[in-house]
Amino acid sequence: MKTYILTDLEGVCGVVHDAQTVPGSPLYENARRWLTHEVNAAIEGALEGGATEIIVRDGHGANGGYNFVLDELHDAAEYVMGAPQDIYLEELDGSFDGVFQIGAHAMAGAARAVLEHTQSSQAWEEMRVNGQPMGEMGFCAAIAGELGVPCVLVTGDQAVCQEARALIGPEVEVAMTKVGFGRHCARMRTPKVTCDLIRYRARAAMGKIGVVKPVDIGKPVEITLRFKHMEGADGLKCAGKRRIDAKTIAVRGQTAREAFQNLS
Repeated sequence: MKTYILTDLEGVCGVVHDAQTVPGSPLYENARRWLTHEVNAAIEGALEGGATEIIVRDGHGANGGYNFVLDELHDAAEYVMGAPQDIYLEELDGSFDGVFQIGAHAMAGAARAVLEHTQSSQAWEEMRVNGQPMGEMGFCAAIAGELGVPCVLVTGDQAVCQEARALIGPEVEVAMTKVGFGRHCARMRTPKVTCDLIRYRARAAMGKIGVVKPVDIGKPVEITLRFKHMEGADGLKCAGKRRIDAKTIAVRGQTAREAFQNLS
């Protein structure tokens, strides 16, 4: 069975402050190591659950792809790092059996969510996909769903785990890495205990392939994007942009992936 693992950093155990997510900060070096260990735990669980091929996409950052400690990663997987990507979620196609999302975070505006945002914490206020409020975790699950691939595991704080169950369904496996008290504060266990939980849930998630249904948001796809400031809407020069109001624009595509590409 083929498994695609997409990673982010904000949902990793121990990460509670913006400085931990920015390369160049001393705090970032610990955070990327914790991410690497959580990825290894997910890979180990996937292998125990029957995975035969694993591709991992390093997905954190404005340009993405420079966060793993490569020589500490599990040898059984292959890794996609670097930017830019030709398409969103490079390498993901319909040949995969399931998707894991490791280190995910809740959508912008989610209550008691650690480092919540959607794509840009500085610029984006809300994204809706075919009228439904959606964050990065949900949008990635929707892209996979268009390809017929279910998202069977999500790890991150309590808020994103609740988001996953609401969108994907109660059957999706989740591994809660922390419970947020606010944007920069959370209760959590140690990284080792968290990695043990991720490994267990990843193994269980492999058994949910065929049980968890791919997310279906319908076609065509319209993304409505509300910026925090009017300048964001003014500055977006993409083809086919429709202005809704001073801070809100909409773009369309035949698929979620195409609609997202039309934002650039």
